[in-house]
Formats: sequence, C-alpha cells, structure tokens
Amino acid sequence: MSQPDIYQLERIDPSPHRAAGVETRSRILEAALTLMWSKSYGAVSVDDICSTAGVRKGSFYHFFPSKSKLTIEALDLESARFEVVLKEIFEANQPVLNRFSKLCELALSLQQQKAKEHGHVSGCPLCSVGSELSGNDEEVRRAIVRFADRPIRLYEQAIAQAIRDREILLCDPAIKAREIQTFIAGSMFEARLRNDLSPLRQLESGIRALLGVQPLSKRDACSE
Repeated sequence: MSQPDIYQLERIDPSPHRAAGVETRSRILEAALTLMWSKSYGAVSVDDICSTAGVRKGSFYHFFPSKSKLTIEALDLESARFEVVLKEIFEANQPVLNRFSKLCELALSLQQQKAKEHGHVSGCPLCSVGSELSGNDEEVRRAIVRFADRPIRLYEQAIAQAIRDREILLCDPAIKAREIQTFIAGSMFEARLRNDLSPLRQLESGIRALLGVQPLSKRDACSE
C-alpha cells in the first residue's frame, strides 16, 4: 500500500519581503528535526544544528532564544504534520478497524524510511526527547505531552464510532484510546532500543487485542 509522505507536506510559504529570514528559520527547524530523528537530544548541540542547517550561530539565536525553545517548536511542527496524515486516515469513510490497520502500516513504513536514512531504527522523537528531558526541562515536557495527546482525540472518536457500528464491544473510548497510544509509544521505544522493527510489525495485532477483536488470519491480512 502506498503511504502518504508526511515530509512532502507543504512547508512554510514565505511572503517575498521576508523570504530569506523565513527560509533560514525553516532550515534551522528542519535541521533540528533531522538530528532529533537520528540522535538523542543531549547528543545534538546548537553548533550541530547550525552546521546541518548551514547557518551561523547568530542566526540561530536571532530566531530561537534557546535549544529547548527550538525543540518545542520543531516537535510541534513534526506532530502537526503527522496529525494531518492521521486525519486523512481516521476521517476516511471506511470501517474503523481498517483505519487502525492503515495507521499501523504508516508507522512501520515511516520507521523503515527513517532506518534507511539514518542507519538505525529511530523510534518516535516525541517519546525519545520526552523521556530524556522529562525530569530536566518542565516546559519541554509539558509541550511534548500536549503534542503526544493530539492523536488520542482521533482514536477516541474512531472507537466510539466502532462501538456504534458494532465493530467492537462496548468500552470506554477515552480509556481505550489512551491505552492504544501508550501501546504505540511503547512499541516505538522498544523498536528503537532493540534497533529492530519487529515490535512495529506487531502493532496491528496488539491494537486489535486492546479493542477485543480477534487477530487477523494470514488469509484475511492478504485480502485487505
């Protein structure tokens, strides 16, 4: 199945009179995201970001007062891009279980792409940076919690519809949505820790189990 490339979504569209400044700022954001995908937050310095972006350190501090402020804005941009793709999946007119199936395919496809780019499994940058900074930078921690909660609303709405459509048994959609988000985050962490995509290949069966649905047989999986 062909997956949407969230990194081909439209970037910032600058107006002519401030194009150079917006382009520089955008390059810094993209450089930070590239480095956060490939390394840890602590392993990335402002010098690394500037070198990757091809800008001087003075330009960095012109747009961002600190590395943590840049991190918040970069992860906000990344999670917003991903949310656009999730909305395409979860607002589609198809059975809810199929939507979760497409989510799992997207997650695996994205991680395969990043593994080829960086030479190792990257996992989720929100999870990686959040776990690294949760006890050290309260502002970043709160921001990441806010970004990580964005998909939960879509999951909750989908689960409520699945109950109405009798795809799944009665449950609390809010609790079940958070369980699914926690399961996905844990699978991303394990995949990065082990440098192995296998946990992500089990996402769909795990989500179906959380929803109380029988796992797909090989025949069913091939027919979808």
